[in-house]
Amino acid sequence: MPRDNLAHLLAFIAVARERSFTRAAERGTTSVAFALAWVMKNRIVSSTIADPRTKAHRDSDIDPLTLEPGPDDERFVDSLVPPGHASTHGQPDPGYPVEGRKV
Repeated sequence: MPRDNLAHLLAFIAVARERSFTRAAERGTTSVAFALAWVMKNRIVSSTIADPRTKAHRDSDIDPLTLEPGPDDERFVDSLVPPGHASTHGQPDPGYPVEGRKV
């Protein structure tokens, strides 16, 4: 990956991370629980890997079972990575075209 793309990607990740923390706090949950709830609702995502390091982390992973992402949450995620856009900017694999999220 060219250095200019790497710098852009790292800056994008930093902004998305902070915005995700803020959004989760607004919903009264953690960023991990918010992300897991969104993944569980999204039919295009087939699996996720959660690796809690402590019992408290594991217990907080139960929150997504009760958190129901709504239309505002979907718009928030779309503002981070628009539907149909590869999350790795400039590095899509033409063999696996991104067709957008189906919720």
